Amino acid sequence: MPLIVNILGLLSIACALFLFGPSQLFAEKKLWSLKPITEITVPANTKNDWSRNGIDDFILKKLFNESLTLSPRADRRSFIRRASYDLTGLPPSPETVKAFINDPSK
Repeated sequence: MPLIVNILGLLSIACALFLFGPSQLFAEKKLWSLKPITEITVPANTKNDWSRNGIDDFILKKLFNESLTLSPRADRRSFIRRASYDLTGLPPSPETVKAFINDPSK
């Protein structure tokens, strides 16, 4: 079945290229994958020590541009619950919560 789906996908692309041509098919679309790679500069972060890497600096810049503030850091119990729900869709077991709270290395 996956082979048939792949063949149909390739055929639809081939038909579109035949009918519209590559220049017309991709010319109006500003596809990020077809743009040349450019060097970006990480925003300077002097307002907050919350940032741990360059991605955080981009987030902080957007927050400050929108006049938003950071939420307070979650306590350990909330953190393990959020992580568990995000990763598994289920709440952590009481033993897991207790072990996480009591282990300062994590």
